[in-house]
Amino acid sequence: MLQMKIIERSDSPYSAPIVIVKKKTGVTVLHRLSTTNKLTVFDAEPMPSMDAIVTHLAQDHFFSKLDLSKGYWQVAVEENCKHLTAFATPSGLFQFNVMPFGLVNAPATFNRMMRILLKGLRHVDCYLDDILVHTPTWEQHLNVLSAVFKRLREANLTAKPSKCCIAKQRVEFLGHVVGKGKLEPQLDKVEKIKAAPRPQTKKQLRSFLGLTGYYRGFIPNYAAIASPLTDKTKNRNLTNSLGRQSRISFYVFEK
Repeated sequence: MLQMKIIERSDSPYSAPIVIVKKKTGVTVLHRLSTTNKLTVFDAEPMPSMDAIVTHLAQDHFFSKLDLSKGYWQVAVEENCKHLTAFATPSGLFQFNVMPFGLVNAPATFNRMMRILLKGLRHVDCYLDDILVHTPTWEQHLNVLSAVFKRLREANLTAKPSKCCIAKQRVEFLGHVVGKGKLEPQLDKVEKIKAAPRPQTKKQLRSFLGLTGYYRGFIPNYAAIASPLTDKTKNRNLTNSLGRQSRISFYVFEK
């Protein structure tokens, strides 16, 4: 990171702890910037609605998905703010030259950048660092894709080739599979719901409801089915026994 000029040595009076999170493709450095975030003026930039994006994709025939490489790291930090990102390591104190993960306003900042960058382009949707080009015709697809590449190049933004899909008839996007006139839940996410253990804590129950709720559009009468489980999250304590109605709800979601 030092050689890539992602970070630089620092003499800042601030020092935040960091956490290294292992991923399939490497590691991610996360800041615990709780103190800085408490002092930060909240950015009210509206985030895109994932539901609104995916529901209008099924009728298109050609799809290209672009994933910006380490998206946040492609956004420079103002010189007079770098010291606020400082963190300690056994090798000394360092600070970020680019926007680190962990800043409360990082998603809003990145979303605003992408919204402005892609403004005016039809058949293009974006959710943070994921860009989707979707068109009904091949000619349109080539034209729109060319326009997107041009704007990325002018903004000096790069995509990661291994995570991009170009000119496909079906793609995975935001947890869904779209194409060929269909919108379906992503298979591995469905299997995760089916394989989920019975929640033993309110945190586990909320996590399970969050996972199932993401696909509520595919589950008839979702609200009624989830109601007994949702009611359980309002209890002060969650006992190991979910109760008959809650067990039935959990069983239905598993199927």
